[in-house]
Amino acid sequence: MTTPQTFAAARAGSTNDTASGPNLFTLTLLEPVKLRRKINAILPIGLILLFGFWAVAVTSASYGPMEPSERDPRSMILTVVQLGSLMLPLIIGASALILVAADTKHGMVTRLQTVGLSARTIGTAKAAWTGLAALLGIAAVVLGTGWAASLHDVSYPGNSLVVAVWALLAETIVLVPLLLNLSLRTSRQGFLLALILFASLLGSAGHMIPKSIAVWIPFTFAGGTSVVGVHADGIFDTPITLGHLAAVTVITVVVTAASIIFFPRRSTHEH
Repeated sequence: MTTPQTFAAARAGSTNDTASGPNLFTLTLLEPVKLRRKINAILPIGLILLFGFWAVAVTSASYGPMEPSERDPRSMILTVVQLGSLMLPLIIGASALILVAADTKHGMVTRLQTVGLSARTIGTAKAAWTGLAALLGIAAVVLGTGWAASLHDVSYPGNSLVVAVWALLAETIVLVPLLLNLSLRTSRQGFLLALILFASLLGSAGHMIPKSIAVWIPFTFAGGTSVVGVHADGIFDTPITLGHLAAVTVITVVVTAASIIFFPRRSTHEH
């Protein structure tokens, strides 16, 4: 089991640290060590694979029965937007809960501070791995959709994909510190799990919410900036404006900054 002494020894031996700051690099590298032989550590990996295969299945099912002239590449954007926004709260939330639980079980967050590591530095190390899981999830959905579509001679409409991925990255930037903050701050895991599930379902329906509302909700950035929509008659274009992009940027900066500034000094799970 990883102990505060392990972190202290690695911190002392890897570089000549000064009082100006902790060894964030070493702490980040050691973060996965705490998850050895923990079965719940495979959950984020399982979610990444699940959504990657889901993207392949949805795309194949959509284009397979169609004639070549009927295959609309815009449906690829809807797949990325829907699955991406459904996936991100689940992957980020699961990763945050697992990483926080690995520390709080033994009061590690508080004990690590005794070897010179600030709570914000500890959170940054967890955010690095949580963010990595989210990025791999986005890549799985985008690549899975693109690969399945290529089998039917369909390719991404370039600019639309750029906007969709940008919005998913904005969701990631907001949700990583926010859910890590809440994971450390609340002892009511049932509430947090309900919030994650709600965020996931809301995100998957984000393209159905009016853009003037969706762009202000971190869970629905991708839906709010999607350039395509769907109704009973099929897929249609839904133009976006610089105002929509600006709203997403503002909320991203404000919520992320607040999550970092008010990052808890210790976990409420620790006594």
